[in-house]
Order: sequence, then C-alpha cells, then structure tokens
Amino acid sequence: MPATGVWFFPDQPAPVLVDAIVAAEAAGLDEVWIGDEGPAREPFTVLAAAAMRTSRIRLAIGVTNPYVRHPGIAGATAATIAELGVRRVTLGVGAGGAMSLQPFDLTADAPVAAVRRFVDIVRAGRLGITIDGHRASDLAVAPVAPPVSVFVGARGPRLNALASEIADGAFVAGMPPCRYAEVIGW
Repeated sequence: MPATGVWFFPDQPAPVLVDAIVAAEAAGLDEVWIGDEGPAREPFTVLAAAAMRTSRIRLAIGVTNPYVRHPGIAGATAATIAELGVRRVTLGVGAGGAMSLQPFDLTADAPVAAVRRFVDIVRAGRLGITIDGHRASDLAVAPVAPPVSVFVGARGPRLNALASEIADGAFVAGMPPCRYAEVIGW
C-alpha cells in the first residue's frame, strides 16, 4: 500500500501549520512535508513543534537547498528533531527555486553538484566522519537509529538520476499524474 501524505507551503502562522500536521496524523496520513521557502515560516521549527504533538506521522522537509542552508547545519537540525524521540524525520534537498533563492539574491549554480555535496555532508555528519566540507566533532548530534532519511527533490532527469544513485528516496511533488511514467522512467 503506498504511503499517503500532504505537502504544506509555509505561508500560515506556525501554530496553524502544527495543528494541520496533528490533524493530518489524526486523519491517518502517513507523512507530511513542509516546504523551505526562504523567508517564509522556518520549517525545522514547525516540525520540531509537531514532533512533540504527534507519534506516528513521518515529518519531512520538502525541500531545502544547499544555497540557503549549509548541509552540516541542516543535517544537525534534522538529527536534533529525530533525537527528540521522533526518529521519523526525512530531510529533503533540491536545487532551490525562485521563492527560496531570490529574496537572498542567490542563484542555483551547478545544482546537481551542489545537491550531491549536500547529501555527502549530511551523511558524513550522521556517521561522524570527516570529509571535504565537514569535520567530525565531539559536539555533533549523536547518530540516531534509524538515521534521518535523505531525499532529493527531483523534477528533472539529472536530479532524479542523482536521487536514484545516492538518496534514500526522491521527492517529486508538484508533478501532474500524466508525468508519473516519465519520472519513474528517469
């Protein structure tokens, strides 16, 4: 049976978003994703608050990007939410869109390479290892079991191929059903 879920745009006050997540769990949904849209509501904070009021639903960032958030901080933040006893957190990362990048005068340069580096650094953080761009630290959030899942937001063939290669899954929200076969084919 496929999982059912909902994606929220963070344009409502944080308490409204948390109540919506609680309602989604009560309605039997399996997962809830919240966008990281630059200056809109901070999604990690909303998910942390929802974590304290839910017990089953997957809590996911759908998606952040490597230009607005350093991957080490994003990974540590997701691990901190998981450390609250939730252990049902998913961190989604993509190339970033105009809504999240333009308010900060950022552009998505070399998006596939940037997303690959993001995933590599998040994984290094959760494993406590040193790689280029991440140094292991005694202060790091201890790895949680199961580890935070990392999905790649993939609406095109190159990021979808990357998701298939290195991620725990792909986030393809916003695709019309008529394109599902094409996306799965990537």
